[in-house]
Amino acid sequence: MTIRIISPEETIDNALRKACLILAVACSPAYLIASYRGLFIDFVPFHVTIISLVWLAILLLSLNTIKSTAARYHSIILIFFILFLSTSVRNQSIVVADVFLVIAGGLLALRYSLWTILLLASAFGTGVFFLIEEWAIFPNTPIFLHASLHATSLLLTFVLYSTIRNVVSKYQELYEKQVEATTGLLEKNKQSYLLVEEAEETKEEERNRLRTAAFSLYSQIDRLTDLIELSQKDADSSLLRNAKSRLDEIKSDLHEFSENGKFISGETTDLTISDFTQVVVNFSRPYSVLSADSLNVLIISKETNGGLFYFPMNFIKVLVHHLIEHCSEQYQATELKFEFHLAQKARSMQQIKLSLFIYSERDLSEEKFSKLNKRMEGKRNLDTGDNHTSLIKTVLRRLSGTLKASPMGNAARYDISFWVD
Repeated sequence: MTIRIISPEETIDNALRKACLILAVACSPAYLIASYRGLFIDFVPFHVTIISLVWLAILLLSLNTIKSTAARYHSIILIFFILFLSTSVRNQSIVVADVFLVIAGGLLALRYSLWTILLLASAFGTGVFFLIEEWAIFPNTPIFLHASLHATSLLLTFVLYSTIRNVVSKYQELYEKQVEATTGLLEKNKQSYLLVEEAEETKEEERNRLRTAAFSLYSQIDRLTDLIELSQKDADSSLLRNAKSRLDEIKSDLHEFSENGKFISGETTDLTISDFTQVVVNFSRPYSVLSADSLNVLIISKETNGGLFYFPMNFIKVLVHHLIEHCSEQYQATELKFEFHLAQKARSMQQIKLSLFIYSERDLSEEKFSKLNKRMEGKRNLDTGDNHTSLIKTVLRRLSGTLKASPMGNAARYDISFWVD
């Protein structure tokens, strides 16, 4: 059973997405009336354009097509600041629009400090105040006294912001405790999964496991044979060194298999995420070279974290190899883009997320990814339909990892996660 704890960021994002959908639907009548009045009565096309873009942006942010939680969160805050600015200027009054400033501050309180809220609210409020001629002033009241009284009343909303900030902080603490509570289970699962698996295997399953291991070694050696022939033909010493290095690693895997029946060496290497990505880049380069113009493999990482983690590189390389071969055979891929980045951390363990984008000359929007996802979630490692996905699932199980496939327009996307120490 896969244990998944929803992070605070995901919780906030889900709530914001649902709120945007409700807001877009509920505000539709008001938006249509305001547009009609702005175009045919008051004739303020610039203001109508702004509120139209705002309404469309809220509708877009309610869709699940936007995967970045940070982009959705900051976009919504920006929208309310824009509403505050445009409504204040349109009506020449801050008083009639300060509700948007209050909402923006409440959203900021989900992640930012009260000082940040005060700074941004003061900057926007002051800036807009000097752009308008406030008409909602009590008779015989000096303008600066009126502004001071209104600013003081707005400061009372910091009680709300403080409450929001406190609730979010408490939930963050609860989330971290839950993640720590599952760490021991993850570590135990990582160390003992194969023992439990082997105890439940029948003789036929054992034979299938050996066939799958032999297929993996054959598939890797077959690629290396082509690579060695190409390096000798082109007199490319760097490709030859790459091939010999990988052959040494396969020999290590075979030695591991002869010693304890595990065909992949579990030896780890301490690397930063950027160094790890560079190792994968060097490993995958021959696939693009061998495929000439038919396949381009890109490996990137936007992480700048300098921390060291223990990566089981033989497992990772076997995973990358079979992902490339699987995508080439299954989808006739023309480009594969691997994006590595850090995810959640649990005590001494770090989750690594891999987003694999698959591009092909074929239209992949009609692919039945639900069947693959169901097989990858099943209990049996080898019941996945083909040898490559069997190996992918086996490696991910050893790393307490998961894989979920989904369409992405005409392309496809695999979201993969696994844990390292």
